[in-house]
Amino acid sequence: MSNKMRTLIIDDEPDAVNALKIIIEEFIPELNVIGSFSDPLQARDEIPKINPELIFLDINMPGLSGFELLESLQNRNFKTIFITAYDEYAIKAFKYSAVDYILKPIDIDELIAAVKRATSVNDPSTEQDDNKYKNLFEKIRNDRPQKLVVSTYEGIYYIDAEDVIYIQADSNYSKLIFKDTEPLFVAKGLKEFEELLPPSLFFRNHHSFLINLNFVRKYTRVEGGSVEMINGDQIPLARRKKNEFYDLMKNVVK
Repeated sequence: MSNKMRTLIIDDEPDAVNALKIIIEEFIPELNVIGSFSDPLQARDEIPKINPELIFLDINMPGLSGFELLESLQNRNFKTIFITAYDEYAIKAFKYSAVDYILKPIDIDELIAAVKRATSVNDPSTEQDDNKYKNLFEKIRNDRPQKLVVSTYEGIYYIDAEDVIYIQADSNYSKLIFKDTEPLFVAKGLKEFEELLPPSLFFRNHHSFLINLNFVRKYTRVEGGSVEMINGDQIPLARRKKNEFYDLMKNVVK
């Protein structure tokens, strides 16, 4: 009978999943990877059936963030190690809550240390862990930026995130579209905005667009499907994103 820890990986990037599996297999023999999910909604439904002891959980995923996934589970009788690209607000929350995390790209020594900390307590369902997660969720809700700080060739802008209708990838720039002001072109990639903004409000509906769900006027089925924003702009909705879009819109308070 194996004493290895039943381990699950949840990350929407296949390359990241494969890299983590290889590192675990080579350097952390006490873990047994029993499965992985790229769809956080599917993972949420399957976790109670699989009964993992340790989960590596990505933060920024379409449809459901790692935080939202964890908070939605009634029984968190497993250890969690969060995985994230650099996210200033998430890292502050992790440190405040004493929750384990590792940064992408994964450093082997940091991974081994995080696993050692996570597995040092025999009982994974301690009240102490529950309090850590409660503190984490509260910190994340309170600390997400109310303003974005963006640089353009004209200067530095301080922008209310809630005023952004959508963000469009434009070559090496991102174009920010607002309710009441002219667009801004920013030398920052769409992925950076996706990691910074709350995933419950801003949705990566297409590889070139990140939309504010509060400003969606309607969904149109013609020409493969598109989303009409409050300013009348038509934004394409990728076919593989439709179900995630529907699920998120159910939770948007108008």
